[in-house]
Amino acid sequence: MSTVTPFAVLALIGAASGSVTAWLLLRRDRPAEVLTPSAPPEPVPDEVAAQLLADEHTIRLAELASFAEQADGDPERRQECVHAIAARFDDDWPDPVAWQAELWQLLRPHLHRESPRFWPGMDLDLDDVVLYAVDLRGCEVRKASFVEASFAGPVDFTGATVTEYDFTGAHVRIDVAGSWPPGWAPGEPEPQPWVELRKQ
Repeated sequence: MSTVTPFAVLALIGAASGSVTAWLLLRRDRPAEVLTPSAPPEPVPDEVAAQLLADEHTIRLAELASFAEQADGDPERRQECVHAIAARFDDDWPDPVAWQAELWQLLRPHLHRESPRFWPGMDLDLDDVVLYAVDLRGCEVRKASFVEASFAGPVDFTGATVTEYDFTGAHVRIDVAGSWPPGWAPGEPEPQPWVELRKQ
């Protein structure tokens, strides 16, 4: 049977104590580690931000144009495409007037009955949107819905053929001029700059 002598025990204790002492000395000599928060990201320069916005603008228009080209060859997707373009009228861009003008350029060839790309029987839904211009001259749609829409710019329905209009809750700025559908006209001016569109 093996035994541990007192001298061996003392040697082990001494070795352990020496190791602990050496570790403490090393820690004391090391510089303190200070945790500092990472620096915030540098702001994006105005020129870069403007370019990114322009790129996104171009991409969205290209996607809609590509969708329209596909729908030209697939009648079952045409109404879906019209809805997709109309939904973009409410996008928040720095220049909404120019943005909506570009959307009309995409949309009108498919609503104008004399266009080679005309899609008959479409519904146009522009509910609850601030419209800076409406150009439906010579267009033909089944239903045009402008529920709770706000007409803030020129309006032209000259020669438009629409089976059903819905202007429920629509309002017009009192300084907006244009040609409205037969039987529709802005109401009497009120103190506020908006008046309700009414059926006559």
